[in-house]
Amino acid sequence: MNSGNLKALKLFHDYCWKIAVLILNIQSVVDVNKVAIGGGISAQPKLINGINQAYDELTKRKNPVIGATLVKPKIVKAHFQNGANLFGALDNLLLQINHENKYALN
Repeated sequence: MNSGNLKALKLFHDYCWKIAVLILNIQSVVDVNKVAIGGGISAQPKLINGINQAYDELTKRKNPVIGATLVKPKIVKAHFQNGANLFGALDNLLLQINHENKYALN
């Protein structure tokens, strides 16, 4: 994508558009102030900007009524990016080692 490959660029824009639509769908059901994008793809510097641009196009140009009705959530890169799964696994391991069950009904 960084090399200017038109096919890759189109795929990237389509991906950002689909994520923007998903965010809008979630936002129409749940009032969110911030959406954090994680996973390995979040390391791509252009991703957050691309999703924000797609969201703006979706709400301001394609659907101005929606754009005037909903407040755009802040779309950011998740803090731990692709490492979040490791923190979850560590948390689970520590709970098991300490014989804790965080899902128990007490």
